[in-house]
Amino acid sequence: MTHFFASLSQRIDQIQSHHRALVDRPWLVLPSGRLYVALILLLSMAATFANFHVRSQQFNYWKSQPDMFFVDDTPLFATMDAGYFLGIAQSLSRQGTFNDFEARRSFPDGRNSAQNVTDITPGEAPLLSSLIYWFADNDSPQALLTTGNKMIPVTAALTAIAIILCFGATGYWLEGSVAAVGGGLCMAYLQRSSIGRIDTDQLNLGFFYLLFGLAIWAGRAKNWQVSLGVTILAGLTARLFMAWYDKSELIWLSLFALFWMLLVCSRDWRRAGGFSILFILLSGVQIVDIGGSAYIQDSFERGMLQFPNVLTTVSEVASIGLQDMLMQMTGSLGLGIIGLTGMLFWAVRHPVYAIALGPLAVFAMLNFVIGNRVIFYSAPVIWFGLAFIIITAGRAIYQMLLARMNGRLDLPAVGNLAVTGVIAGCLLIGSYLVSPTKFIPRAAVPAQVVSALQSLQSVTDEKEAVMASWWDYGYSSLLFNKLPVFTDGGTQISPPTYMMAKALLAPSLKETAAILRFLAREGGSGISSHAGSQKTLFDHIASSATAPAPPVYFMLTNQMTRWIGSMSKIGNWNLDTGQAVPVRGNPGGSALSYKLLQCKPVAAPSQLNCNGEIFNLRSGEVNGQLFLDGAVRTRQGRQIAGVAFPGSQLNVLQMAEIDQEKIAFLMHRDLFQSSFNQLFHLGRADNSLFEMIYDDYPHARIFRLQSQ
Repeated sequence: MTHFFASLSQRIDQIQSHHRALVDRPWLVLPSGRLYVALILLLSMAATFANFHVRSQQFNYWKSQPDMFFVDDTPLFATMDAGYFLGIAQSLSRQGTFNDFEARRSFPDGRNSAQNVTDITPGEAPLLSSLIYWFADNDSPQALLTTGNKMIPVTAALTAIAIILCFGATGYWLEGSVAAVGGGLCMAYLQRSSIGRIDTDQLNLGFFYLLFGLAIWAGRAKNWQVSLGVTILAGLTARLFMAWYDKSELIWLSLFALFWMLLVCSRDWRRAGGFSILFILLSGVQIVDIGGSAYIQDSFERGMLQFPNVLTTVSEVASIGLQDMLMQMTGSLGLGIIGLTGMLFWAVRHPVYAIALGPLAVFAMLNFVIGNRVIFYSAPVIWFGLAFIIITAGRAIYQMLLARMNGRLDLPAVGNLAVTGVIAGCLLIGSYLVSPTKFIPRAAVPAQVVSALQSLQSVTDEKEAVMASWWDYGYSSLLFNKLPVFTDGGTQISPPTYMMAKALLAPSLKETAAILRFLAREGGSGISSHAGSQKTLFDHIASSATAPAPPVYFMLTNQMTRWIGSMSKIGNWNLDTGQAVPVRGNPGGSALSYKLLQCKPVAAPSQLNCNGEIFNLRSGEVNGQLFLDGAVRTRQGRQIAGVAFPGSQLNVLQMAEIDQEKIAFLMHRDLFQSSFNQLFHLGRADNSLFEMIYDDYPHARIFRLQSQ
């Protein structure tokens, strides 16, 4: 083994000698001296402030539009996952543990599990939740949301510093400052770290780049004591990262960089192996089963049944093309190509560093495996490459001019610093100017829907009542009221989500009521108990429709009108075959939708011109051909008129009057007959089954499922 590494070391020396001869160019030499250090500090502070400032300005805009972004004095949030971290913080504040929060999830299974657990020792809460709990004045949503939003500009600044430190570890501090601005403010990352994004993404990028920077510093250290110290710091940082975002795969990637740098720089495999083991022990990293990731599965099993994977309907899990990736990371295809080219040249100049930082550069390629949500990890690398090639080209051109005018073949230190500083400063300003700094995130849950959820806070006289809605509202409901939920953003890949889709799409309110009672009574474990076949499951639901069940509060919203495509893709599914079931005559296959029409009256009576086509509301014809099965008119979410046309066409025209606005939708007959449409848009609530207890149409309606 010793002979092998000695031979390998000799070979590496030869390669390095040839490489130095290749890259020994004056314009590739970095500046040095006190002025250079001062310039590094100046641009680093500017990059850090830019990231802080943009998020602060977003919050100021939110404050200027309280009707859109506040409920009373409570700021809202821009990600559905915010309720998870805030809900845990709330539970920590009230009980010193988040067991109560967990017990209210996946009702009734979460409650039953909490009651049967003998060891009530609280688990380790996410670091983000703990920080919000520590800094918030009290456990109210207002205090928690205010604290969570105020943290975001700070974490943005910390992320910028981490990016600078990462590239600074390779010697390229000024280029790192440009990467901190471009990568920190590009759309790929800004939309995941803007105000209201109370989620781990706000600091994931910072932790990730900091770990790689520490790995490079550990390898570059001139003596083993310093290398050991930096390795220990890296291990502790990794442990902190795990407490923040428990994804071991990210830690393994940084371990690769650490091992590589230690091995190549020290030429000592014992040091590389020993320090890497120390890093693993300190970090607490776990073995990862990549093949079991939900992101690469179309369905999952329960007994003999194959349930659809909800993630297949989530936009951030969809892959995008390379051109769109570069657009999101730089805002311009041209800038993206220059950045990629720059990274290739930098890799030739510094192959050891390039291999160490390789995972950062290729992370975006996971877009084609687990979706576009991960491309922001590579954005700073692209901006770094852009800064490197432009600054280096500037120094090369400057030297060429000197050689032509004065015959000098070297590059004066003052000129090197001046050219590097001026170009870097211009790039930093330019990266800020081309970034979407005016981007304002929307509230993930509109203020009116939050008000609806808050109204359920008064439900305190009923034991074991549950809030039922689409899974996106699960975390938010847990934060704003005390009711448990069937499913949420962390349990959406579960059979109850499929059952909620079936309840919303059911052609009769009776079937919807039966499904909701079944979920409230038996939950996910009940589904597993009757998972022999799809017929067995639904026969049991129908036969137990009148069995006693906890009270159910059923919330429907206008947001769900836009989500109906995803809901129908999930609900229109054959559990026996694990395949989508296309809806007869529906262009979208299994996905139903509300098609918005622009309609205006024409001279002929009972006719409308909708999107350039003539709808005859007496005959059901469109452009002279039988097309409509029926047409209805609603006012403030209640049907006031309707007509059925002869034949069995598959399309329904639904015209709505909301305040002073008139809206027309064209939809498939199955969607028109669905419980969601009947309850929410038509106000057809069978009082023997559903009692409307909250009505803020067109924003939200809440129904109480009547007991039998």
